[in-house]
Amino acid sequence: MEFEITGMEGWKRRGVIWGVIGTISVVISHPPLGAIILGVLFGAGAGAASIALALRNHGRFTWILPYLGLGLTIACVLAIYEDLNPRVWLAIGSLSFLAELLASAFLGGKALKRLNQQHRTMLDVVEKIAGKNSNHLVREPPSVKLSEAFVEALPELLRAEARAAFQPVISAHAFRSLGSLPPEHSALSGAPLLDPSSAWPAHNGKALEFLCQINLADLPPSTAVRPVAGLLAFFYDQQGGSWGGCESDLGSSVILYQPDIDGHLPVLKPRSGNHPPLRKPIRFEKTTGFTPTRAFEEQVNELIANGDDAISERIDDLLQTLHECGPSDVHRLFSRPLLIQNDMDDDLRTASRAHGLPEDTEWTLLLQLDSDRDLGWCWGDAGILYFWVPSDDLAACRFDRPWVVLQCT
Repeated sequence: MEFEITGMEGWKRRGVIWGVIGTISVVISHPPLGAIILGVLFGAGAGAASIALALRNHGRFTWILPYLGLGLTIACVLAIYEDLNPRVWLAIGSLSFLAELLASAFLGGKALKRLNQQHRTMLDVVEKIAGKNSNHLVREPPSVKLSEAFVEALPELLRAEARAAFQPVISAHAFRSLGSLPPEHSALSGAPLLDPSSAWPAHNGKALEFLCQINLADLPPSTAVRPVAGLLAFFYDQQGGSWGGCESDLGSSVILYQPDIDGHLPVLKPRSGNHPPLRKPIRFEKTTGFTPTRAFEEQVNELIANGDDAISERIDDLLQTLHECGPSDVHRLFSRPLLIQNDMDDDLRTASRAHGLPEDTEWTLLLQLDSDRDLGWCWGDAGILYFWVPSDDLAACRFDRPWVVLQCT
């Protein structure tokens, strides 16, 4: 038995199966009423415990709870009853699993609906599915006065670059939802919508990990010259953990562009089991973010360290406030990267050489993905993945020369 926090796909089918098995077993074996009650109680308790763990981001431990409930049932029944035949045990076990499934489905649904009601802004995606609302929001810059105050506090030589640091940002807010999302919806993880006759992307003979699907029609407008419709599916060699600093990293990432999805189906990674991993839908938001280059920040930090105390303190306060009031989600698209280490110029020159392109090739950041504990993503030491493509390729709807850079603290 498996509890899936995102939609609990398939729980009704599994409930029918266990219900039929349990009913038939009870009819033909007539188990003691006390044994049935114990099985149901322990099963329901296991279901409630699985919800409690899942809502505290410990979902990886929930698989053992149904079997723990069954084990406790067996121990208690053996202590009370003797000489029960196998058909009785089948009935008790089936009813215990059924109770666990129904309890987790009912309590999980109630709990997540309550959470979603507390975060109504996160349900824009579900309402958009019904054709009611758009899937993205457009916000004004956090504070024009704050940005101007920061610029004016700097020396004249740094002001032009400071103004250039305020760039349009498309943030991708991932969240959990009970909504029955269509397979073409933008989401992190899960099962990508692919042509079932096509081979799953691989690197060095190993299947790549699917990370994200973006429906380009969902995105707010951007300055990048790009296709306006179709699906992008992002894959990465998570086991190899390529950092993007060597030409040998070529092939560790794949981006599939699908302008037409007729006949496409959700496809699971080969040999990954029958259930898709956790799928988190995405809501997009366009705003203005403070995204300075590393060179500019180093200049500002040097000014703070060596300048007049009063001026340095003001600049430092404004700088920290700008960082803290920016977009809260680090997942971004078609935006200047949020850097953890140095600028990526050297990495992109390496990418150009690896793909046989001129070293001065211009690249566009297509997607920036943060680490995500829910999904088991930890890039390096809780870092960020950056998916780049040549700008000319993007304008030509070509995505077969991607490059991924990994940065972490």
